[in-house]
Amino acid sequence: MNGTTLTYRAGGVYATVDLTTGTVSWVSGLAVDADGSANCYHATPGKGLDALANAGKPGRWWGLACDARGNPYVQTATDPAEGFFVATTSLCDHTKQPSDPTRYVDSSTVPYVSVPRGLVTHVGVRPGDLAWVEHGGVGVGAVVADVGGDSAIGEGSIALAQMLGIDPFRGKPAHHLLGVDSGVSFRVFMNTATSPAWPRDDIQVAAAAAMRRLSPA
Repeated sequence: MNGTTLTYRAGGVYATVDLTTGTVSWVSGLAVDADGSANCYHATPGKGLDALANAGKPGRWWGLACDARGNPYVQTATDPAEGFFVATTSLCDHTKQPSDPTRYVDSSTVPYVSVPRGLVTHVGVRPGDLAWVEHGGVGVGAVVADVGGDSAIGEGSIALAQMLGIDPFRGKPAHHLLGVDSGVSFRVFMNTATSPAWPRDDIQVAAAAAMRRLSPA
């Protein structure tokens, strides 16, 4: 640490926190996170985009929306994916009910990143903050939409992977989404969340503008 930067370690990855610019940056692989997509989790093994075990277990579901008794909501015929559970994200639209799948940020359509909880509790990153992600010469704006465990760094949505030129569906089985092991640069811009933080439709424009402010012409 020096007067303007400090280092945060998560899962063997070192992130640089720049106190002057209000940014957090790191280079890692990309693990694809399907949370928030309508067909993310299903009771039938292999039917969802992700394995149900990644959402928790009976009595302790951290990735599913549940009722007051802890029972997961199941989508009905009027929802986007009947029979699937409602997969949550930390960032959500609070004007909608917890049982509404559209309350959460859809991994299949929105480029988002998930950050380790330590960047939220100790550094100041917040759901809704903007991010810029680069891979193979391609840069994509994103939003911080989920918060994971202390070592869960370098995670992003299906849409983010695809916009970066990474095909998450290239492997088998279908519920094992594939990212890349290295070569992905992340930069999160703290204090850039709107109010309310979600929904927002200016992710690409606003994130690109945040990048330009770091290197003005």
